Amino acid sequence: MTEYQVKIGFWLRAHDSVSIEAVSDAEAIRKAKAAALKAMASRAYPENIDLDTRREGIIVYVDRVVGGRREVVAEDVEFDDDRIHPAPVLASGVSSYNRHKLALEVQDAVNLRALAREFVRIVDQAADESKSTSATRHDAAVILLVNKFESLCGSAGRFRDAYASCKAKANSRQSQDQEEPS
Repeated sequence: MTEYQVKIGFWLRAHDSVSIEAVSDAEAIRKAKAAALKAMASRAYPENIDLDTRREGIIVYVDRVVGGRREVVAEDVEFDDDRIHPAPVLASGVSSYNRHKLALEVQDAVNLRALAREFVRIVDQAADESKSTSATRHDAAVILLVNKFESLCGSAGRFRDAYASCKAKANSRQSQDQEEPS
């Protein structure tokens, strides 16, 4: 029997509350929208997460495990028809590639491989348009995707831990390479 690793993604419904004060209904709605945007941008846990209702399931990936290595079998496989968001239209084969529209559409995605592929395309198009690789860091679509990667990674603490781990592993590998005779 062959071993496979399967990653499943889905949406959960979460709820949060805020208190606002306003002099009119219209102002209350404006302030509620501002508070909702702030809450949506927060990385804090909401006051309630409904674990009973999972929605819009997707198989993020199926990888075959062979000799300790993983080989891609499939990605982004829909297995139910419970769609609450349109599936992101990834740009493969699209003649009029709109990186800004795609950067908005992938904000609901959870598949890092698909995001990484599109990120490379977005950076390449931004570099082609600006005729400068350094100018890509100012491109709105590039910034939006970088923010998406950051949100998937979690907190600054997780980033620091990952950086330290990679640095240690890189140094360890470099030491091993230097010890091996040519």
